[in-house]
Amino acid sequence: MKIKNRIIPLFLLLLLMIPCSSFAAKSMRKEIDDEMFIKIAKRVSKSKEVTLRKKDSVRYIYFKSKQCEGYVILSSDFIRIKGYNGPTNLAVVMGIDLKIQKVVIIETMDTGEYINYLKKNGFLKRFIGLSVDAVGSIDAISGCTISSEAIKKTIAISLEKFGSLLK
Repeated sequence: MKIKNRIIPLFLLLLLMIPCSSFAAKSMRKEIDDEMFIKIAKRVSKSKEVTLRKKDSVRYIYFKSKQCEGYVILSSDFIRIKGYNGPTNLAVVMGIDLKIQKVVIIETMDTGEYINYLKKNGFLKRFIGLSVDAVGSIDAISGCTISSEAIKKTIAISLEKFGSLLK
């Protein structure tokens, strides 16, 4: 009985000594520099004419093509929300009216199986044509609720902050 009474407090003491960073959400492997951001924007917007712009230390891409013009943002420049296993960095392509044209996963620390399941079920395509006000109407995918909710919140907050930036 005396041994148990000594082991439990010792265990709790050791647990308290573990750095808090051990429990922190995983972060992306590396920051995406401006040059890489431009390459990503050209790929996802399918436009060769892209311009990197910065406002209030936040960067975004303005693009123009024969079909349309708009913006590309990286969600990691605005927010990082942890999904089931970590955050997901998204490229969000939108028109001048700030309606979503495309959402692409650039990098994720989340569980691959869940992300593949979301893609297979067309989760990212559900955002096409939506404005920031309508993003909340998208339902999570059963079976990977945490990951899909995190992506939905990431899109909503990124668009909201970007829209405020342009005002």
